[in-house]
Amino acid sequence: MLPTYASSFARHIVDTAARLGADRETVLSHAGLTWSDLQNPQHRVTQPQLLCLYQAAALLTDCPHMGLLVGEAVRPEGLHQLGYALMSCQTVGEALAVNLRFQALVMGPGQFDTQLSDDLVTLSWRPDGASPALLRPLNETILASWVRFGQWITGSPATPLRVAFCHARPPDIQSYHRVFLCPVDFDSPTNSLTGPRFLLDLPLRQANPGLKQALLAAMEKELPLSAQAPLSRRQSQAEMDWVESVKLALLSTLDQPGAHLPRVAGMLHVSERTLKRQ
Repeated sequence: MLPTYASSFARHIVDTAARLGADRETVLSHAGLTWSDLQNPQHRVTQPQLLCLYQAAALLTDCPHMGLLVGEAVRPEGLHQLGYALMSCQTVGEALAVNLRFQALVMGPGQFDTQLSDDLVTLSWRPDGASPALLRPLNETILASWVRFGQWITGSPATPLRVAFCHARPPDIQSYHRVFLCPVDFDSPTNSLTGPRFLLDLPLRQANPGLKQALLAAMEKELPLSAQAPLSRRQSQAEMDWVESVKLALLSTLDQPGAHLPRVAGMLHVSERTLKRQ
């Protein structure tokens, strides 16, 4: 089955193109969509439709790096409930754990991974579906949004130390350096950002535990309806996601003395007994 994406995310692509001078209806017609489709929070946009939106937006605005521009402009409303849940977390590390579990609701299924060393953290993402060349605008959006949305919710100007993309190096890479302010690699096995590990501990400006918990509960109900993979694969992915969530939650508590178990259980919204058993 084709990967699908939230209507709010597709609407954000159209809005970005319109701000740059493209005709909204022309962009939508290129993908066989209507504005009412994208105003329906239950509507899902297929990967081919999403890529058609990117293509039309780039052609009508003469912006070859449309994916970067869309990523730079991402705000909570473009990420459906997930955007507000992320900004309601306490720290960047906690927000990453939430993103790990629910990103497929907005930006489609894929492989999300974290690698930690003594002083570095690397976030990797590879969407399911089309080839790296076709998925270039989506990959650009995801990595650019990680940086810009992260700067917005933390109030920090922090930038990555290195960025990598799956697609081939384009002729002009000035836009990449403008967004990321660091070396950028291409033709990589995955799309990734590497930065200092201390960024995981940055507090978020609008942390709201009550709102976050309500949004997580609502999104949990959507997960089974949005799963696009066979059951065996979903179970395997869920197990991997759980491990990564625990790792990130634990990481964010390491600088606090003792009592890690109840803190991690609270962050993941499970009982200590369930956390031990899992």
